[in-house]
Amino acid sequence: MYYYIFDIKQCKNKAQAERIKDYLSELGIGGEYVFPSQARTAKELVNDALGRNFSTIVAIGSDNIISEVAQELVGGKAAFGILPINASDSINDLISGRDWRQAAKNLRFRKIKECFLGCFENGHHFLTSTELSINSPINLTLEFDDFIAQSRTSKITVSNLSGEPSDQDPVLKIEMVSENQAEGNIIGKIFRYLDSASKNPELKKSLFFCHRLRIFSQKKANFIINNQAVAATPQLITISRKKLRLIVNREVASGS
Repeated sequence: MYYYIFDIKQCKNKAQAERIKDYLSELGIGGEYVFPSQARTAKELVNDALGRNFSTIVAIGSDNIISEVAQELVGGKAAFGILPINASDSINDLISGRDWRQAAKNLRFRKIKECFLGCFENGHHFLTSTELSINSPINLTLEFDDFIAQSRTSKITVSNLSGEPSDQDPVLKIEMVSENQAEGNIIGKIFRYLDSASKNPELKKSLFFCHRLRIFSQKKANFIINNQAVAATPQLITISRKKLRLIVNREVASGS
């Protein structure tokens, strides 16, 4: 039983929504279609589907609706499907679907990969990555698994690598562009600079990995997903304790 939560705002027009419905019917995986609104949020729609024992819940749209639905399904028995429309490349890579048509074929075969999500201290989860919204460089203090770093930073992105087929140990990847870097209390970790594409020789790009990150900023800053604020500093980011049952391409599922 397929339950589709459709973000109509991501379609070019209503005709595209009808084309998607027709295509799903042709594949033999038609179902119930619902649309979030002020009266019924995506969260409420998911809870309605779970209460009615739908086994497969699908988000149709961009990163925002995908993250909202995934948030409610972590740790549950229902399978989570994605039909990306105007979604990020990382979402397409996660399910190995070039577009919504390829993703629909994934749904038909219903091959499931269990994966962890990134998790904020406020309880919000993210499938792929989140970025700190920074208009101008700010001073950050970052506490990792077993060391501390301080930096004047112009960009920082936190990615969840647990969905990648080759990953055995759920981990976060942190990419940061800084004006300067000072690190201390390093215990068995590698903190390295990569060549920066910037013409400014004072800027350094850093890449490192950890299981948990606590971040403090001189002034409040928001973490965003697809231009939507989901959490604010100070903030703890970890890997979720529970898994999401994600429908992916058959080759990805067989390699997990």
